[in-house]
Amino acid sequence: MAQDTKYPPVSEYLMPQDAEIALAKSARPGQHLPAKATIKVLTASGFRVVHEGDNGFVCLVMRGFGAPTYTPMELRNLVFDAKLRAAHLF
Repeated sequence: MAQDTKYPPVSEYLMPQDAEIALAKSARPGQHLPAKATIKVLTASGFRVVHEGDNGFVCLVMRGFGAPTYTPMELRNLVFDAKLRAAHLF
């Protein structure tokens, strides 16, 4: 099955940088983290830091291809959905 499915081109996973930063920041649980968390955005060559934080937290937008390998079979095709995005704080 995996050999039959193809990932969309990287360009379909990208979004305007300002929109990605805003979505990444939405993962923060409180107002004290905004200026202190590192923020990363996805580029054609991988994730890039756009704001260097100093508290050890990282905000970024995950895509479907970041789904864990133990994803249930009925959800596995979501990894190929270029529009699937979720803000995360690590």
